[in-house]
Amino acid sequence: MNLSDSKKSAESFDGFDESYYAGTTFVALSMGVAYDTEEFRSKLAKGLRFFASHEGPYAIHCVEGKDRTGIVAALLECFMGASCEEVKSDYMLSFYIYYGIEPEDAAYKTIWDRNVKIVLQELLGVEDIENADLAQAAKDYFQEIGLNDEEIRLLHTRLEKR
Repeated sequence: MNLSDSKKSAESFDGFDESYYAGTTFVALSMGVAYDTEEFRSKLAKGLRFFASHEGPYAIHCVEGKDRTGIVAALLECFMGASCEEVKSDYMLSFYIYYGIEPEDAAYKTIWDRNVKIVLQELLGVEDIENADLAQAAKDYFQEIGLNDEEIRLLHTRLEKR
């Protein structure tokens, strides 16, 4: 799931035809980072439908892998039953990899509390992400953005395969 490029722009990269990427099946969403827009919601629904209708393994990426990719991965983790602490730890790994920010750094808590936590709470429609039923909240969000019960069931089935 390519969150940053259109199919045309992805295929226009020099060397694309010889790349590993060219031999894969992918959906290109050219998605912005404004999570509260109809554009984000409809493109995310398209990407989730793609996952639901294709066998894995799956990859999600954007430009830096920490904003759009992080939020989409966090939503999928919630959907699959991860705890808030697991989601936080996994999401914040990108800030460690990209900027060297570790859990004991003040920036770690600030990034989570003032950015990621707020976005996830808004998307999932929960006031307290630490105590919410994240799986149900993610399922409700996926329905809200347009996935039907069968698409949600297929998505869950595909993601639970290891």
